[in-house]
Amino acid sequence: MTKNNKIVAESLKNSGLKQKEFAQRLGISRSHLSMIVAGTGKASDALTELVRLKFSLVEQSLKTSETLQEGAPPQMIKLYEELLDAKNQIIELQNELIKAESKKDGERKKNII
Repeated sequence: MTKNNKIVAESLKNSGLKQKEFAQRLGISRSHLSMIVAGTGKASDALTELVRLKFSLVEQSLKTSETLQEGAPPQMIKLYEELLDAKNQIIELQNELIKAESKKDGERKKNII
């Protein structure tokens, strides 16, 4: 199993999500995720980075959310909300990149055949 595959598999395990929901959040098929986890498919660098962004930031935002509930100043709450918006924009761009890479790979395979 590659390093990228291990990162994806571990993130899936830590997320507590079923493969179907995890795959949907990443914009990939459940069967592709299943192959990555089993080691028969390959997780690209872009997909691995998306997993890191989506799932490590979720953990961080949960910790930050707990801190904010303890009475943070309004400026900190506003900044936190702005950071979450920026994170969501990054995730959308990463999803677009993965889709573009998948399309490009599909076109290459058609040209080979």
